[in-house]
Amino acid sequence: MPKSPEVWEVSRVAVDHRRERLALLPQGVNPAGALFCSMFEFAMVVGARKLVSVSDPYIERILRIAGWALEPLGPVTALATGGSAVAESADVSFEQLSAIRRRTKTHGPVLDGALVPQNIQQAA
Repeated sequence: MPKSPEVWEVSRVAVDHRRERLALLPQGVNPAGALFCSMFEFAMVVGARKLVSVSDPYIERILRIAGWALEPLGPVTALATGGSAVAESADVSFEQLSAIRRRTKTHGPVLDGALVPQNIQQAA
């Protein structure tokens, strides 16, 4: 795995899909889209240049569907406990954030506007 202050690991994330929890969100919000966009918004605010993840290949597929442009960091690996894992990375950029916002139908910034500079808010 790459190591640098500009590389952030984002493997341990989840969205609670229980109906009663989703009902608390504003109408039309895609919770996974909001999570993914907030990850890139925050990465841009703190100056990260790359996000890396180690996950089940099923999660990698979800990331790609959501618009992540992933670069494999190695082959899919069988785990001794069963299942498999794959490591991948994504560059942090306005283009990447814009692609994820489009694919997940997330309009505008997810993080509080006071924290997010105008140029990140406007990534379309």
